[in-house]
Amino acid sequence: MHVPAHSIEELIQASPHQALFETLDHWIQLTFPALDRRLIQSGTMTFIGYGELATAKEGDVYDSLIALAPQKNYLSCYIVGEKAGAPILRSYQAHFAASTVGKVCLRLKNSHTIDFAILEAIIKDSIAWNESKKNKRQILKWNWRLFFCLFCSSCCFINVVIWLVIVW
Repeated sequence: MHVPAHSIEELIQASPHQALFETLDHWIQLTFPALDRRLIQSGTMTFIGYGELATAKEGDVYDSLIALAPQKNYLSCYIVGEKAGAPILRSYQAHFAASTVGKVCLRLKNSHTIDFAILEAIIKDSIAWNESKKNKRQILKWNWRLFFCLFCSSCCFINVVIWLVIVW
């Protein structure tokens, strides 16, 4: 749902599920303080994003690891990642019988039905999945840079040694 808001507080205030939105937003900030929090507006929706996907492309508005978005009848909690080759939420689907669960979306209506210990485990799995993607991306990026450096005319012997150490 697109909500014209200039701040996170305005978005929460405009939500039909304000109490639930405040509860989840506060809980995420306390439980996962390392995840940066920001207001994101796309053409179709306004939401709070937490963290950044390691696989996000430059300028991608949907680059959040976790997101809270107000809807007319519920609050969407988007959680990205995989566990055992399937979307993370599939692994925990049985714990959210009161909510409708999609591939990356929990549709929540009431904070009393949320098991915050399970939600914490899901988000930790998401963060771990994201970190594994970051690490693979960094290794590929450095291997490419060092490999390119081998063929650069201005390379020095030390770059070759560093590349050999990292690759092997």
